[in-house]
Amino acid sequence: MKNIGLVALILSLVALGFPSNAQQPALKAQIHGLMNRGRLAVDKPDQPPNNSLDEIEALPSGIFDGVTINLKWVQLQPTPDRLDTASLDSALAEVRSYNRQHSQTPLAVKLRIWQGADSPDWVKNLGAPAVAIVHKDRAITIGRFWSPEYRQAWRAFQLKLSEKYDAEPLIREVTNTSCSSVTDEPFVMNVSNKKEKEIEAVEHLMKAGFTDAAYRDCLMQSANDYTGWRTTSIDFPVGGYRRIDNGKAEHDRRVDFEVMSAFRQALGARAILSNHALASKEQSLGPRGIGETADLIKQLGPPIEFQTANPKAEWLQGGALDWDSTIRYGIFLGASAIELWDESKKDRGFLDIAPEKLREWSAALKQNSRQ
Repeated sequence: MKNIGLVALILSLVALGFPSNAQQPALKAQIHGLMNRGRLAVDKPDQPPNNSLDEIEALPSGIFDGVTINLKWVQLQPTPDRLDTASLDSALAEVRSYNRQHSQTPLAVKLRIWQGADSPDWVKNLGAPAVAIVHKDRAITIGRFWSPEYRQAWRAFQLKLSEKYDAEPLIREVTNTSCSSVTDEPFVMNVSNKKEKEIEAVEHLMKAGFTDAAYRDCLMQSANDYTGWRTTSIDFPVGGYRRIDNGKAEHDRRVDFEVMSAFRQALGARAILSNHALASKEQSLGPRGIGETADLIKQLGPPIEFQTANPKAEWLQGGALDWDSTIRYGIFLGASAIELWDESKKDRGFLDIAPEKLREWSAALKQNSRQ
């Protein structure tokens, strides 16, 4: 009798317009293995991100399973009524060309849209003039990313983008960059309490109407910005929520857990937890390392992905990233995919790692995904 009642309830919900599991579109496979995080130029206002595949092509095929396409919001929506996807289409075309030449080892795509300083001017000035701050000794302007007007514009943009690209088989994952300001990571703000200009940034944000409550609400509701991506998984770089209402930054681990839990509840199997400062456990003891966030991510379980820390980050214990211990730590935490840092002015990134070691890491990540 209980089974008959359950069937009747499901049929009644379908009749009322609520979708059954059978009506849900199939979820595209998530990316497992190694990914190239992509060369970045998002902090350079006059340059678009470099989405070339030349670094992947410099290595034997089959090492990487995915690549991150980085784009700026201003590239894609320069005016409120115009969606310009030429830059995205060009990057996807390059991946398709690569895949035709390497049909046995094709690449999948993670799409990452940067906002903050890389938002269109019309967005930055929604409700009031843009907020002037300094990030890494560079003067930038950002919009009121916590405000209803800004959030509505971002959600509408994501809906337009998903209408065009959710059915694109190459795009397996999209990064949740909602509520972000100075990087692509929503939890990262210019509030370290260590530099005079960053302390000044806190003051500017608060004068512009920023509150901890509004920021927390933005993070808690961010999953709703991606409801249009029905067949595509959403990768959320999490960790290190900071309260600043009292004029200085204070970490609130409880909010970290609340936001991650809300994200998982909203998106279910599509919700990938991530962090962009993965280093070995010993090297993560610094204030900017993955730290306590790692425990929360492992507790909530897969799907999990990471991006390695800057190989020459100042906060790393020992002065340089211990690559092998870092990847092993990510696997221990439950990762099935890890984005590797590429070449920079300070470091050659994964280009200095032997292909045999890269293949070993890839195999371990894929094995991790099956456990």
